[in-house]
Amino acid sequence: MIYRILKTTGLCRSCVERYATIIRETPLYLIVEASPSDIELLQKQHGVIAIPEEKQSVRKHQLLYQEGETITVDEIKTLVGFDRLQAYGLNDDGVIIAILGTGVNLDVLPDDIKARIEVIDYTGEGEQDDVNHGTAVTYLIGALTKNAQIKHLKVIGKDLSITSQALLDAFEYAYWNCHIANISWGFADDPCNYYKKYNGLMQFITWADPPFYFVASAGNNDAQPNAIDFPACSEYAIAVGAIDKNGLVAEFSSIGAFECDGITIPKPDVATYGVNVEAIDANGEVKPVSGTSFSAPIVSAFIAWLYNPYAHQMRLDILRGHRINPHCNCEGWSPDYGYGILQAFVNAPPAVQMAFELIPQAFALGLTIVVPIVAAKSIAEAFRRR
Repeated sequence: MIYRILKTTGLCRSCVERYATIIRETPLYLIVEASPSDIELLQKQHGVIAIPEEKQSVRKHQLLYQEGETITVDEIKTLVGFDRLQAYGLNDDGVIIAILGTGVNLDVLPDDIKARIEVIDYTGEGEQDDVNHGTAVTYLIGALTKNAQIKHLKVIGKDLSITSQALLDAFEYAYWNCHIANISWGFADDPCNYYKKYNGLMQFITWADPPFYFVASAGNNDAQPNAIDFPACSEYAIAVGAIDKNGLVAEFSSIGAFECDGITIPKPDVATYGVNVEAIDANGEVKPVSGTSFSAPIVSAFIAWLYNPYAHQMRLDILRGHRINPHCNCEGWSPDYGYGILQAFVNAPPAVQMAFELIPQAFALGLTIVVPIVAAKSIAEAFRRR
């Protein structure tokens, strides 16, 4: 049987070779052939993380039309603060966003978005979006960014399944070639089982240089407790819940915390719009879409705007200061909103607000290098001191 053994810290290669035949290797894992019993021995005696080559079912975090108002992309830009980020001189230049999804129908997207997208197929079925999901996800990221490049890595087939080979190969591509990965789906079965199977892979995120952000939709499990899907439930992912246009948690949005074999992880991490979000679907129709599937792209695009000044200083805390929880009017965690609703600088310390007030003035005066750099440094320092 074929397995992929992750190259985690302290992996004993000679121990692996004692029980398994190494077929090939990549920077992240060894591809080996071994019997299940030998793999079990390796896991027990040497703590290896071995992922078998198998196919698993996934679920789109997408729902049919929901009652309530539609929210447009322009409204999202204003309510979340994308316009404010751009006014303050931030940009998404050079940022690359990976979407691990169902494919995309490029011909239905606007030319300015289409020009920034590359599709890589890991399913063997072609680049097209057969399940009417990945096109809308890709459109939202494209519409909420300006210059960021988008790599749509098609890993989900028309039968809503994914192979471990496609998942690991796409993850590795994104890890080495992109800055942000967006996943708008989750595994269809017990998230605790997948947490134990795949979370070792997610740990690579903490070692990424430059920083790598993994944004995942929390799931549409009807507000049942401990129902965050994997990979969103990983402590290395940014799990995104959904709210409606009025800022209320969507009835379908999965809530936390996530619990697994004595481990408790506060999830979700953030909430944003996911009810009747206006998007372009696989047929080229502009229509409202709902689900945490469409909340995650908003967060991925937001991080793209923050990436250049913040990523190296803030690492996995990059959203800190940009969330507010209605329960406490602060950036405090709750099972429904996570650490709060996404909104640019809503909880930023005064030094951050002051620094950013300088940036538009600096651009107006032609001081386009020195002042923005000084401001960005003071912002990072202010966040770190909190």
